[in-house]
Amino acid sequence: WFFVTVFSKQLYLGHASKIALTADPTSVTVGITKILVMRCSLQNVPARNDTVQQGWAEPFRATVNSISITRDSSTTIASISSQHPAVASADVDTLRVRGDLTPSVDSSYLQLTWTKPGLNQTGMYTCRINATGHSGQDVLYKSHIHIYHKRPDSKDIIQYIHELEDALSQTQRAVKECERSSNAEIRDVRISLNNSQSDLQRQVDISNAQ
Repeated sequence: WFFVTVFSKQLYLGHASKIALTADPTSVTVGITKILVMRCSLQNVPARNDTVQQGWAEPFRATVNSISITRDSSTTIASISSQHPAVASADVDTLRVRGDLTPSVDSSYLQLTWTKPGLNQTGMYTCRINATGHSGQDVLYKSHIHIYHKRPDSKDIIQYIHELEDALSQTQRAVKECERSSNAEIRDVRISLNNSQSDLQRQVDISNAQ
């Protein structure tokens, strides 16, 4: 904790920010899990409830300099900093990365989205946020989350089959709609062609009559 003076009034400021590292889902079933989303951010929270009620506390003010997420403490998966935008350093074939660093601490974030995650995406993930406090001190926030490998059970398989059946039904409906549209277009072309032929025949008849 530390004290600063603002407008000649002493405000009680603390490291009242916490790191939030979340994942949805927290386990991967190979071949069944479609998307894995992980997000890391910094959240401002009051330093202490009693000091907030007395008007002596406010959120910890900081500037976020960088956010990075690593897997198994060795592989950097993605990062964002004041020097470069959000970028993936691994899993580039299946990973989309979004992020932003803003003056508002709780608006800065790094988000990772994997499509069809597999065994390579399981393991221990660590998010590190480097920030500079209001008085110039460096602050490091760190949090961990584990992504587990889940073997498919009968419920997973049944749900997956239902999803495949729904996808097949949607595809069949789309094909039928395309066929109806194509048939309608072919019919319109034939009508237009017949009308053109009739107009041409009338012109020929008029020319012969003259």
